Amino acid sequence: MSLTKLSTLMKEAQKDHNTSFGKFTKDYRKYREQGFCLTYMTINSFLEEYQGFVGEGCEYLTTIDKKNKTNYEVYLLVDISGSTKHTMSSDMKKKYRKCGKERRIRLDQKYNYEVNIFNRIHGFIIVQHSPGIAGDKTLAINVICSSNYTCVKGIGSYMMKSIIHFAKLVGYKDIVLEVGSDAIEHYEEDSEEESESEDEESEEEYGSEEDYDVDLEQIVFDVSDMIADELWKKSVRHRNTIPYYSFGSVYVCSILEAILANNTNKDPLPDIIRNAEYGYGGYYYHKAKRLSKPLIQYYESFGFKEDPSVHKTLKCFSELPFPSLRLSLE
Repeated sequence: MSLTKLSTLMKEAQKDHNTSFGKFTKDYRKYREQGFCLTYMTINSFLEEYQGFVGEGCEYLTTIDKKNKTNYEVYLLVDISGSTKHTMSSDMKKKYRKCGKERRIRLDQKYNYEVNIFNRIHGFIIVQHSPGIAGDKTLAINVICSSNYTCVKGIGSYMMKSIIHFAKLVGYKDIVLEVGSDAIEHYEEDSEEESESEDEESEEEYGSEEDYDVDLEQIVFDVSDMIADELWKKSVRHRNTIPYYSFGSVYVCSILEAILANNTNKDPLPDIIRNAEYGYGGYYYHKAKRLSKPLIQYYESFGFKEDPSVHKTLKCFSELPFPSLRLSLE
């Protein structure tokens, strides 16, 4: 499977100076002086390495078969350095020394490695092999994001160049992505009646603590939910000082849950919206495209071009009409 080969190359990128972050950065001397050592890990390898710092339940996840058999993978760009303790810039360190105790606690939660192990993650990529009906030669980038709290420059560009380089090496012909935006919200909401029904089913399925010593399914969900929330928080950006997110933590949680549970069931194909308001090319599409213009231009700098068939025909993503782009690797 191409995704297995891709994961092997991504995890070994740091071993080859030509594909390492040290080679990529414009100021290698400063990077080394800061003490960082960035390397790619899959979500499973991260949990195995840092299980004692992640949270309750991880010890059960690392004892089961961790060979990922799904068509998803999460690549984390992790600082494995033993000497670096945080991701604060020099300006942030000055503010940290001057602020009060309560603000220091909040800043530690965002920057300090010992307080929050997820601060070691400077960026992450979520990919999907053969999305929709695109075929085995297509790789989707579902999410690519540098942490808002890293002081290392160039994380996003390095991750994009890495995934393009290695995807081509393992034989992918196309990479597709959609440009998410908070301009589009889901146009349907679950009813209160449906929510109550789901709660009842959940209680019946999991049972009480007396019925099970270890509820592995619940542990998978709890760990996935916790990690998704951490990654989602790192993705925050600001528009005129107002925070916004281009994807939801629930979306990331569902992917993590599939990987940790080794759920190989393929996602159902989305029903493509055809009406003028919500469809591709409609009002909300143009609203999202307008707000995401800088991000679209950024992707275009890597060679991506908009291709409506990625959304309309190949059904690579959800039914929501985010601008869809394709990069040909041939």
